[in-house]
Amino acid sequence: MKQNGFFKRDSLLLVSFIFIAINIIAFGRAYAQSSDQNYILTRTFTSEDGTKYLDAIQYYDGLGRPVQTVQRKITPSGVDLVTLQEYDAVGRESNRWLPATSSGNGAYVTPETLKTSAKGLNGDQNPYSLPVYEASPLNRVLEQYGPGAAWQSNSHSAKTAYLANVSGNDTLNCVYYKVSDTSASTDSLVTITLAENYATTELYVTRASDEDGNTSFEFKDKLGQVVLTRQVVRSGSTKLLHDTYYVYDDYGNLTAVLPPLASDNMKSGSSWTNANSAILRNYAYLYMYDGRNRCKAKRLPGCAWTYYVYDTADRLIFSQDGEQRKKSPQEWIFTIPDVFGRTCITGTCRGSYNALATTPAISAVVKATRSNTTDTYKGYTLSGVTLTTPLTVLSVNYYDDYAFIGSNGIDSGIAAYDTQTGFDTRYTVSAKTFLTGTLTAQLLPNGTVSSTYLYSVMYYDYKGRVIQAKGNNPLSGGTEKEYIAYNFTGQPLQKKHIHAATGKSTQTELYTYAYDDALRLKTTQYSLNGGTAVTLASNTYDELGRLLTTQRNGQSSLKTNYDYNVRSWLKSSSSPLFNQTLYYNDTYAGSTARYNGNISAMSWKMSNETPTRGYVFAYDNLDRLTTANYLENGSANDHFNTSYVYDKQGNMTSLNRRGNTGTNTYGNIDVLAMTYAGNQLVKAEDSGASVSLSASMDFKNNSNTAKEYSYDANGNLTQDLNKGISGITYNLLHLPQTLTISNSLGSATNNYTYAADGRKLKAEIGGKTTDYCGNVIYENGTLKRILVDGGYIEGGAYYFYLTDHLGNNRVVANASGSIVQTNHFYPFGMSFAEGIVTSSQPYKYNSKELDTERGLNMYDYSARYMDPALGRFNTVDPMAEKYYLINPYAYCSNNPINRIDPDGMDDYSVNQKGQIELIKKTEDERDKLIALGENGKIEYDDDGNMTNASFDLDKGILDNQKKSGETTYMSVKGNEQAEGMFKFLSENTEVEWGRLSYSKSSNYLSTNNDAYDNGIETVAYEIFFKTGKTDLIKSIDHSHPDASLPSGFGAVNGFLPKGQGDKAFAEYLYKYFPAVAPSIKLRVYNPVQKAYTQFNNKIILAK
Repeated sequence: MKQNGFFKRDSLLLVSFIFIAINIIAFGRAYAQSSDQNYILTRTFTSEDGTKYLDAIQYYDGLGRPVQTVQRKITPSGVDLVTLQEYDAVGRESNRWLPATSSGNGAYVTPETLKTSAKGLNGDQNPYSLPVYEASPLNRVLEQYGPGAAWQSNSHSAKTAYLANVSGNDTLNCVYYKVSDTSASTDSLVTITLAENYATTELYVTRASDEDGNTSFEFKDKLGQVVLTRQVVRSGSTKLLHDTYYVYDDYGNLTAVLPPLASDNMKSGSSWTNANSAILRNYAYLYMYDGRNRCKAKRLPGCAWTYYVYDTADRLIFSQDGEQRKKSPQEWIFTIPDVFGRTCITGTCRGSYNALATTPAISAVVKATRSNTTDTYKGYTLSGVTLTTPLTVLSVNYYDDYAFIGSNGIDSGIAAYDTQTGFDTRYTVSAKTFLTGTLTAQLLPNGTVSSTYLYSVMYYDYKGRVIQAKGNNPLSGGTEKEYIAYNFTGQPLQKKHIHAATGKSTQTELYTYAYDDALRLKTTQYSLNGGTAVTLASNTYDELGRLLTTQRNGQSSLKTNYDYNVRSWLKSSSSPLFNQTLYYNDTYAGSTARYNGNISAMSWKMSNETPTRGYVFAYDNLDRLTTANYLENGSANDHFNTSYVYDKQGNMTSLNRRGNTGTNTYGNIDVLAMTYAGNQLVKAEDSGASVSLSASMDFKNNSNTAKEYSYDANGNLTQDLNKGISGITYNLLHLPQTLTISNSLGSATNNYTYAADGRKLKAEIGGKTTDYCGNVIYENGTLKRILVDGGYIEGGAYYFYLTDHLGNNRVVANASGSIVQTNHFYPFGMSFAEGIVTSSQPYKYNSKELDTERGLNMYDYSARYMDPALGRFNTVDPMAEKYYLINPYAYCSNNPINRIDPDGMDDYSVNQKGQIELIKKTEDERDKLIALGENGKIEYDDDGNMTNASFDLDKGILDNQKKSGETTYMSVKGNEQAEGMFKFLSENTEVEWGRLSYSKSSNYLSTNNDAYDNGIETVAYEIFFKTGKTDLIKSIDHSHPDASLPSGFGAVNGFLPKGQGDKAFAEYLYKYFPAVAPSIKLRVYNPVQKAYTQFNNKIILAK
């Protein structure tokens, strides 16, 4: 089979597959797929002996278009699940129907039958999505309706309009900013100049409105660069524009981002620099680049510059933040890779490296080489750079073999591989390309590191799966061992964890997992120290594969039932102990119907309480929560009302909160007015009632000075005088290492120890020391708690969580189903001063640990701490650059009610066949691509966190997918983003993907939704070869899902004869484009080992 002069890698294999399929049909052995229809049968084996498998049958119409997909016997009742794709009169996709069931055993279902079934199964007369196209040959989508009659009959669609800018128009005007060339700059000065307005029709403008009419605009220049995103907030007749501008240098590098409060203050004037403008320092994101377009410096709002230094291979070697620069001599973080670019060593050193100099600070390729010795670099030697002392190693990674065992504190007795009955065995031929071991420093409260490193050694089976992990823990003589057994498809069947330490009882945990024929998790069983197995979760599913019930410990009182609407949004979860109902487009107690996924109201009830409690929510046009009005038994009751006002950055400027002022009295417990310097809170005044209830977490107004909150050069909170915190110091990860607090509840200095990878290891608070060894927790040297899936063990007894839609632990029950703790939460996580608290377990809101010692009242979110009384984090979001328009301290984009999309990004799904589909439209700066995995679903753990792999990317890429024959392709700007997206798609689907890189930083990604063909040759031929632009191509990569080497090089590949497949493509390139072919890098990506193999027209070059 030949396409555009290039051979498909599977040409012979595909023919043999079709031949087999034809013979099966001829002899009548093809189950019930319809022989009078065009179809492709895809069989996924789920057992090694081939007796179990999942069949998916794709039916095509006479024009070769996919019209129906049948998943044979995939439902819990053993019938087919069928989807239908319809087309309009000119061949464009129209109605895409939600799945329906059929007992046809794989047979084609008539559209009429399928539609009737879909309406009944989904409980809606319009269980399909449909686009509305503009009347032009461009076939652009003007409206996108999701499933549901309530949306389609009331015009609640996601709407798009394609416009141009209009100079002087209040909504369509766009200011043109220029920025100084930072590549020649030897200081950290960035100058931004207001040039003029863009002339009318100079920019492409896209207006997008969600199902509730919330509107945003995106302005792009002729290079496809986003120069402005504009969000519109309406209040009556008032219209406020929230503008975020993107400013590029002459080379196309993003040099400044001006969020709303910055751009508002820069609409008049001529020029600004970060030296003379507090607006730029407080709100803007600034970037500087060297002569090779590498980012050499970055400045986040309210923070000092972070510097970056690279080697000649463009790999980041040194970085330095503002606090490190204060030290004498200055401190730098170093990251040393090996020859393959894999990170080997990280740490800190002292010295002077000029990141801003026009002459590079490093003039060589820096690399680490294994020496397997005990020395400064823990088994590596360095070349290309000299690290100055004092020097601290933070982490070490070992690859390819196990020669490092026995040195650098890695105990050969503990780390050695051993055989465990019932668990998978090690692949002994080679460990090449795999991470085989790690060393991780312990960051002590005094700013130094422990002399004892935490180590881990990993062993793999023949499929590259971790089957054993051995290591130590922070306790004296502590060890951790884990063993894993998998089924054929890679799902864990058993996990054994053995925790031990000197003077402690050994804890041996055994998890056992069972799955149904469609690989859905049925049961999770757990036993401790060989005791009787406890069922942590027993799950059932509905015909659409959604979780229907989950039951814990076999107790009827711990069984939760789930119900969904036509869009599979959770409507209710009900159990004998806790019930919750969520309202979206349906109303409750006077709520306003919401169609864009926001929750309009909710109700809940505990079995030990009389009233049914609830909230009615209101939002602004940015989906920020503005009010939460409390209900009891469906009627307004203001006992726990809240309201919020924000500035354009999402900083909360006022907060009103009602609650318990006494045992049975209610009033305004918090009436807060907040003052900011940029995005940093500097003062909060409370005019609410003074509350003395011990259970109350209300704001305590213990200070009345001009500056009550202080921050370090990295934007980390260092003082909170209202809580009595006089000082917080941070480690290199911006996690608190000491916290000094003094108030009416007492005085103490809290000390925290972390691993260099961010794990909390120890908390010393007053007279209590808590040690964290993964899920095993000690208090003052005594075992306190073992965390398990969906609960914990304390004092030998099991306790289980019942959670709401956010993963908040609303009820804690013992093994017999009796309540020991109940929790009611305000928005943003503060608890009501009511409820049963016979258990002191601290995992509550979002299942995060709450620290209440001495009135601290903060949640530990691992990367940051969050103050629920103020509804904001204490440190800058490490991912702040993914959503420029919101302040970097905001919690959940100020929408704490809906965790379906916690980052406010567009969500797209990609299934195993590489088909990408929009799940939810949002208004933010970035999109999220979610891998559905083998079960085709988005799943969440017991804490409500999504467990699917995901990738964040620039907004709009996935909106602009194009088709050429069988090939789907898209344009991706930025090499780093394109490579990350290419690897993500390759590693999370069963099909080939291609990537073509051209010019400076432009890319195309493509797929044919086929396990042996990716379509990148079609892109190359149509866009470059035919148009004489082959000289622009820098590299062409593609993936091999089966992890094979480049094809067509004879026996090395196994099934393609010499001269076909990848080799044929290379030969074509060298024959017809001999002048440029040698400069085009050709590679195959192995998604299993996560490594490239380069080749040319003659040989395989390197792996």
